Amino acid sequence: MGMPAPASVVELVERFEKDRKVFRSSDKEEQLRLEFLNPWFESLNWDVSNKAGLTEVFKPVIHEEPIKVAGATKAPDYTFRIGGRRVFFAEAKKPRRLHTRLCHAEVPGAALTAVSLTRRATPVSSSA
Repeated sequence: MGMPAPASVVELVERFEKDRKVFRSSDKEEQLRLEFLNPWFESLNWDVSNKAGLTEVFKPVIHEEPIKVAGATKAPDYTFRIGGRRVFFAEAKKPRRLHTRLCHAEVPGAALTAVSLTRRATPVSSSA
């Protein structure tokens, strides 16, 4: 059975749900990043704002890092790294396009929390 989602993540989802009409009417992707995504990733122990003061080579999160993909340059909103190696990317979207569902699952060797694009905040386990 999965571990419960961190309280800070549940609070963020609940705040978004409470003011859904206001946030969903917004075209401000940056507002979503500052008010929800950055705090969400930080609650999962990702140093989004580089509080540790690491050099570019060692930062765990790079914002809009230019990356070559099939000959074109892309810049995902977030590049997440461990030991300087890219492990995953995240792309923010305008809040009016979002429906939130909190998912938290125990994965062998790690806990995984994600927000998917549905309507309700529901914890899930890896056995589901």
